Amino acid sequence: EILLMMSSEERWRAAQDVYGQEDVVMEETPEFVTLKLERFEEELDAVPEKEAYELALFTNQEYVESADFRLMFLRADRFDERAASRRMVKYWNRKIELFGTDRAFRPIFFSLDLNKMDKAALEKGGFRIMPRLDEAGRPILLSYRPYYDNRSDHSESMMRLLWCMCHVAVTNPEMGIDAQKNGIIALGSSGIPEGSPLETAITILARSIPSFWEDLQNSLPVRIVSMHVFAPNKWHQHFIACSELVHMNIAMLARYRQYCGANEHYIQQLADCGMSPEIVPKELGGQLEFDYREWLSELLHTERMQLEQFRIQRE
Repeated sequence: EILLMMSSEERWRAAQDVYGQEDVVMEETPEFVTLKLERFEEELDAVPEKEAYELALFTNQEYVESADFRLMFLRADRFDERAASRRMVKYWNRKIELFGTDRAFRPIFFSLDLNKMDKAALEKGGFRIMPRLDEAGRPILLSYRPYYDNRSDHSESMMRLLWCMCHVAVTNPEMGIDAQKNGIIALGSSGIPEGSPLETAITILARSIPSFWEDLQNSLPVRIVSMHVFAPNKWHQHFIACSELVHMNIAMLARYRQYCGANEHYIQQLADCGMSPEIVPKELGGQLEFDYREWLSELLHTERMQLEQFRIQRE
């Protein structure tokens, strides 16, 4: 029924995204980029209510108006200037809500922008960027709910971590441009965190799920090209259907795949979508052994070097 609500071109594009088979690469010539940035500016001017964006522009105009920053939004919406301009307006509304006006108007840094509770959640690794791209050159964002920090006051921390990881994907020197141009794959598990009471876990997930999907689909400068979720049993499948699918737009629903359990059949389905067992984590039945703590340590080390470079430039 979902596919019937889409045009033939939309169905074709969704299938290409899921299987990593896009055969037409948008050529970003200097003339094309300049034209799109000009039209993007015109669309921003036409948005009637954009107080958060205007505050960001007043506070750090160089950052907000930089071509590199604006191109992230244009690429997230396949250079649809109207959609990208509205994404940016929502981005600033949400970023201020999550990080506050004292931290919102510059690039995100784990060491500067996460509070004590956020960093405790970060250590658990509920959100992470996998170290290898898929066959189509797309980064993989892993959402592994058994590793979520499910204390009642940490639901907002998980949203800040989602923002941090998405920014890592689209700004990382090794994969950022690939993530912007090719999109990001979301890979996840719907399990319950170890030691978390079922009632508490369900309450927190129900509270955070609407924001999770709103941010991924409409606020963050990312394009989720496909999402693959492993449910450990039928009960979790039903929970997902009742709590998550209702928040997805038609384009996302067409790119969504769900599996019950982790077995060879489902791993083969992931391989058909460009994710060989070698890049799928063992937690989901793949072969990749991923040292999250080492990855995080390297990420924070790189961040410290960037901050030192910014400090030297300002002096």
